[in-house]
Amino acid sequence: MQTRPILIVEDDLAICTLLQALMQHRGYDCDVVRDGDEAIRKLRRNDYAAILLDLMLPGTFGFDVIRFLDAERPAMSSRVIVLTAACPATLRHFDASTIRTVMHKPIDVHELAAHVDACASLDNTLATRAPSPAPI
Repeated sequence: MQTRPILIVEDDLAICTLLQALMQHRGYDCDVVRDGDEAIRKLRRNDYAAILLDLMLPGTFGFDVIRFLDAERPAMSSRVIVLTAACPATLRHFDASTIRTVMHKPIDVHELAAHVDACASLDNTLATRAPSPAPI
């Protein structure tokens, strides 16, 4: 089963390394970026099975990455899994209705894996429903 890669957007090197190791152990390829600007550049060019997104990033925040997806790549918004240590006051006005879920750090790796697998299964469902090309 071939899936699209996972995009990991995390500025903390230790967390980034852990997420990448976990996803690779589960058989996913990973693109890793450390800021929101690079995430948006990647998202303009690529599709991902899931997007693991920190909110508090240098430069462009994760909130802005979500707004970009909602405006320009709405089908990808439902693949966003926010991983955050932000306090409740920071999240008070955050509209999470277009994304898959918000997980608070420290994260439960089993729950994270289940969310990523569910996102990746969307690709398989779409592939099995796609019409076969007409014979030549």
